[in-house]
Amino acid sequence: SDAERKNIEDRIRKTRNDIRANMASDKTSRARAYELLARDYRELGLLGKSVNAYSSADAINPSDTDLVLDYAEVTQLMTDFTRAEALYRRAIDREPARIESYQKLADMYFYDLKDSETARGIYVEGLIKSNSDLSLMKLFANFLELAGNRSEAMLYWQAVLEKDQQNKVVEEHIKDL
Repeated sequence: SDAERKNIEDRIRKTRNDIRANMASDKTSRARAYELLARDYRELGLLGKSVNAYSSADAINPSDTDLVLDYAEVTQLMTDFTRAEALYRRAIDREPARIESYQKLADMYFYDLKDSETARGIYVEGLIKSNSDLSLMKLFANFLELAGNRSEAMLYWQAVLEKDQQNKVVEEHIKDL
């Protein structure tokens, strides 16, 4: 709505003024200000400005994995897949057991780049690095179904059920395959 847009624009003005006035003088506050600015720009559909603000935040605080993932998403939305992959890879390198990074990178390959083999490899890499995380295993089984590999998906669903024997939803899903 117009009121929501005005509210976001007001937040952007305030944040930019805070940055200019150097009110956010410590590193963490300055990085957070740029991150808020990036999110507001994204919400308004100003992806180029959002990327610039994320880049500034990332330069100040490159160890924030959440920020790197948000930055990667915006570059992906702008179809800068090379930079998005590099950012997702940074997140994976920083926190190898964090499944969200693998999921987002694999989804980019599967949905945006139409490369199911690379997406599959990313899920396998994640399963290895996360010690077969149950949530990632479920995501991989879903992916295999979407990619048309029902027999392999069935194997992973059965492995999920072995780890989570009380999961009636997975049990029913296996019966439906």
